Amino acid sequence: MKDLFKGKTCMVCEEEKKEGMYVYTAFICWECEREIVQTEPEEERYADLVAKLRKIGKPSVFS
Repeated sequence: MKDLFKGKTCMVCEEEKKEGMYVYTAFICWECEREIVQTEPEEERYADLVAKLRKIGKPSVFS
């Protein structure tokens, strides 16, 4: 029998997680949410996080 509580894919880490939140239509796991909040603008990872967050709201299929 299939697992009815299958996780969602996090748009930041691209891993399947069961818990997190939705920002618009994008799922973000709690671990990535914490990383986003705690990352300072001077850190190298900051630019990567911003680039991924900018994808929220952009259509994935162009007609």
